[in-house]
Amino acid sequence: MFCFNGCSDSRGSVHFPGAVNSKFTTNLSFERPSTHPAIPTYRVMDSDGAIVDEARAPKDVSDQEVLKWYKDMLTGIMDMGQIRQGGIVG
Repeated sequence: MFCFNGCSDSRGSVHFPGAVNSKFTTNLSFERPSTHPAIPTYRVMDSDGAIVDEARAPKDVSDQEVLKWYKDMLTGIMDMGQIRQGGIVG
């Protein structure tokens, strides 16, 4: 099975190159690779958008603020692509 952005299954693990059979965790911590067969994959939400890490539940934010975060994220991604392509010299 290959999924572009990774796949999860009902057993609570994720499968993509670099994280074959990585178990999900809600514990955000540094891990030693030697202590796990695959380093756990941290997540806040499941694939349906339900919060699984209640300690990181969203704060009350306005729609405008969420849109700003989204636009800032996209701008950062596009800028990184331009830098890799040599389009932004700094």
